[in-house]
Amino acid sequence: MNGFALDDILSGDVEADAQCLNELLKAVNERCAFNKELKRGLKYRVEKNKDVTRFEKFVRSYMGTDQETLNCLAGFYSDWIVTPLGFWAGSGGELAENPHAGLVKAFNKTDSAGN
Repeated sequence: MNGFALDDILSGDVEADAQCLNELLKAVNERCAFNKELKRGLKYRVEKNKDVTRFEKFVRSYMGTDQETLNCLAGFYSDWIVTPLGFWAGSGGELAENPHAGLVKAFNKTDSAGN
């Protein structure tokens, strides 16, 4: 590899080696982003973790909480401070036995409160 031996930069410590390789692969990826010819010449490629990529895409495109949701949350704020479980409680004051039913009921409760 023309004067470059991977063993020369790795220590044998898994965490340190992973960090070192991540930095190296990031540098290769950044270089290839600006040099398409170099990228085409590579025989191997390493892709970023898809979950990380999806999260980064979400963060770039997230516009914040919509005004309707903020208004709904603000409207229930004082009730939640006084009785935090009140939002999740059924009409009898008990928490729903079926968590899914409780979520649907809570959604319907907030949906009807906004109308």
